[in-house]
Amino acid sequence: MGAQPLDGLRIVNTRAARQAPCLTRLLEMEGAEVLHYPAVEVVPCAESGQLDAALRTLADGRFDWLVVTSANAVSALAERMRALDMCRNDAAWSDTKVAAVGPATAAALREELDRAADLVPDEYVAESLAEGPRIARGDRVFLPQSSIARPALAKALQAAGAEVTQVAAYHTAVGRGGEELTAHLRRGEVDAVLFTSASTVDNFVNRLQGEAGGSPSLRGAAVACIGPLTAEAARRHALPVQVVAKTRTVEGLVDGLKAYFARRTGSKTGDAAPPLGPWRAGPLRKGQTAMNLLQPMPATVYTQPDAPDSVRRPRRTRISPALRRMVRETTLSSADFIYPLFVRHGRGERRPIASMPGQFQLSVDQLAAEAELVLELGIPAVILFGIPAEKDWCGSDNFSPHGVVPEAIRALKAAAPELIVISDMCFCEYTDHGHCGLINTPAADDYSAGLPEGYLLNDPSLELLGRASVVHAEAGADVIAPSAMLDHMVAAVRRALDEASLQHVAILSYAAKYASSFYGPFRDAAESPPSFGDRSQYQMDPANRREALKEVALDVDEGADMIMVKPALPYLDVLAAVRQQFNLPTAAYHVSGEYAMLHAAAANGWLDLRKCALESLTSIKRAGADMILTYFAKDAARWLDSGQ
Repeated sequence: MGAQPLDGLRIVNTRAARQAPCLTRLLEMEGAEVLHYPAVEVVPCAESGQLDAALRTLADGRFDWLVVTSANAVSALAERMRALDMCRNDAAWSDTKVAAVGPATAAALREELDRAADLVPDEYVAESLAEGPRIARGDRVFLPQSSIARPALAKALQAAGAEVTQVAAYHTAVGRGGEELTAHLRRGEVDAVLFTSASTVDNFVNRLQGEAGGSPSLRGAAVACIGPLTAEAARRHALPVQVVAKTRTVEGLVDGLKAYFARRTGSKTGDAAPPLGPWRAGPLRKGQTAMNLLQPMPATVYTQPDAPDSVRRPRRTRISPALRRMVRETTLSSADFIYPLFVRHGRGERRPIASMPGQFQLSVDQLAAEAELVLELGIPAVILFGIPAEKDWCGSDNFSPHGVVPEAIRALKAAAPELIVISDMCFCEYTDHGHCGLINTPAADDYSAGLPEGYLLNDPSLELLGRASVVHAEAGADVIAPSAMLDHMVAAVRRALDEASLQHVAILSYAAKYASSFYGPFRDAAESPPSFGDRSQYQMDPANRREALKEVALDVDEGADMIMVKPALPYLDVLAAVRQQFNLPTAAYHVSGEYAMLHAAAANGWLDLRKCALESLTSIKRAGADMILTYFAKDAARWLDSGQ
């Protein structure tokens, strides 16, 4: 019997443990040696209340469609149905039609829920489920997905007129096991790595970065992806993609891999294929040497055959400003901006901030005119930072109904009710020590002998955060933005608001806030430098990326409605990862140091302020920000409006 197409090749399967065996069997049937390195692990969501409520609605027959986009979603539904003692083929929801993204998901429906799919699109991608006449305007759709699912399908269904109940059915976490892969990669003993989703790509890179102690190197191994979105995720991580499956199925993925290695050897797909991994050369063909067999092949996409040079002319779409605008992938507008305001006690105050040209400390009576200007420029929101007349050990001005920020909120809402007012919820501007809560001090009521003197006390500070949040919300704040990076700060704020019957007030969490050196001008503006030490004991280490994803996940579980990365430009990799993994509106803070640097360079004639500011803001949006907090908001809005 002749050799199989993938005979002798060592191939990495990155699927979760539950889905891995099917792909492994297909690869082994073609002669491959398979290493399982689960990049993802499917785990139940910490909070199942929304899923349980949706399942009961399903059991009552009040959904027209159940739409499932993965076998994982089917398994999560089946497990939760068992926990709720729901019959999987209950006649109560027999009239509910079921749509599956592809044949594997349809098979999982039959196996685990005893239901046949009424709709499987020809193209196995989530957005295809919203196309065509099958799901009609007014249909009630139940859409259980991963907690990090892309929002595209829900938006497409809503655009088609459907009423969508989108619920997190499970959480996609970083997988475990297969640690020996790092050593194989280091020795160049891997021929190909297979990815079946964007999350497997992201988590694969995150795992290897941790295990290898730096950016992963595939050492010439081919990268094969199940579809274009997965390939796009791989390219974001600078992984060279050689194979993209034609059919977006594991069978198509294996077929694409076979064709790729057949092209490398010059054989047809069905021919016996010698082993050609970068770690074992195999028999030579005419004109080949051992060295050129060991060199990695240039990236080629299986779905796109070789084209003549005349076809590959990307500059065609850059020939004129109008054409460049037409194909532009990221468009910046004033609606993307949130404008920070510094507010102080007094009257008629408009104090320039020396380190931040064009920015001011304003007294409350100056805010009405500022609100009108902000709205006129098309900027939808402001965020407030208070500078009290007096500071004390607990920052009492922050939770006083007559404090500077509550007074400012009332003034802004009276002048411009439609303006979104966000209250930054921290204590560094209000305390005499400049830290973001209560400090561990001998003889104080909350003193803990087990903690260092000067340590920021977590739980006692949470009580103050909750108290101040209620005061600001009662004054009219639309959004509370906890920024202290205390453990469980979102849960504390959410609980306090709910107990005060302020359930409608949203939370924008500074979920990944780094102990950055780019905050210097802000501390000048807010008069809030710490009187001792720094904030590294509670803000994040700039070297950590995976920790940011953990922090964001905790805040999402605790009830954050929106999440933020701060600063922006030095942390675009973190912003992109957060946007990819979490299905929540995502903000980035273009901080004072970023603003001041550009102004300083422009003042010296070293760069063009307008062009560099707009380029910076565009890069932040391109990385994934839905909202950008920026001191350039007013200037950028004017520049964009003038078409400069």
